[in-house]
Amino acid sequence: MSELAGEVIKLQADSTVVVTAGGVVFVSWWWPQALSAISILCLYCMSVWAGMLPVILLLSVRNLVHGIIAAPVALMRFADE
Repeated sequence: MSELAGEVIKLQADSTVVVTAGGVVFVSWWWPQALSAISILCLYCMSVWAGMLPVILLLSVRNLVHGIIAAPVALMRFADE
């Protein structure tokens, strides 16, 4: 693999983490707003909340497997299976 391809893959992985973190922050802010300030739950909001959970889980597992998140070896092996 060329050096440029490796940099592109790293940039893509970094941007995925940043975008997902932004989504988590947005959803974490929107949840109390919908429940307290607006006092309604819309189908779109609940779908986004439900959709963020697997994205967070899968990205965390991917980061564990690739060593981006420091973890014990046993946990990394478990995530890799």
